[in-house]
Amino acid sequence: MAAIIKQSYTPEKKSIGDLLSMTNPAIIVPDWQRNYSWRAEHVETLWNDVLRFSEKSGQTLTDEYFFGSVVLVNGADQRLLLLDGQQRLATSTILLSTIRDAIMPLDAVTGGYIQNTWLSGFDPIRQAQIQKIRLNIYDRDFFKRLVSDPRPAEYIEPQPEHASHNLIAAARNFFVKSISATIAKLDQSAANAWLRRI
Repeated sequence: MAAIIKQSYTPEKKSIGDLLSMTNPAIIVPDWQRNYSWRAEHVETLWNDVLRFSEKSGQTLTDEYFFGSVVLVNGADQRLLLLDGQQRLATSTILLSTIRDAIMPLDAVTGGYIQNTWLSGFDPIRQAQIQKIRLNIYDRDFFKRLVSDPRPAEYIEPQPEHASHNLIAAARNFFVKSISATIAKLDQSAANAWLRRI
């Protein structure tokens, strides 16, 4: 006879920033979860939603954008396991990495803040960068190197080895091109303000 374990779930409303900044250690996508799978149409839909929300909100972002549900549970070792919302959260993290790279030459303090708060933080005990979100075993290292890690001057982009790596790189390239096209039309101050707003 199987035992029934009663668990209760408490829904909480959090921003993406709150979710990513509260994690130490990382939010972990269990190895049995699927690989990154968002195609161009999913990435473009998220981007268009973010732009519409940003334009509607204006200079001060007081409105809330509904991102969708994310299901996190405490694992056996007290790590947060991401059971639902992986694709949205990973794609939002990819977007944050492209904002970091675009804003860094304009405002290194804000670029550093994005890096250390929402992408990865430095663990002085381990002497290593710790990702805020860690994908499954197949995508983990590629995502870390392409998205989460800081990009020093000598940075070399990793080469995709799996179909999911190509999708991660394509999502990042889409955001890079979209952001570059917009800030190319703006002066430095306006570009900085726009990047901070999205």
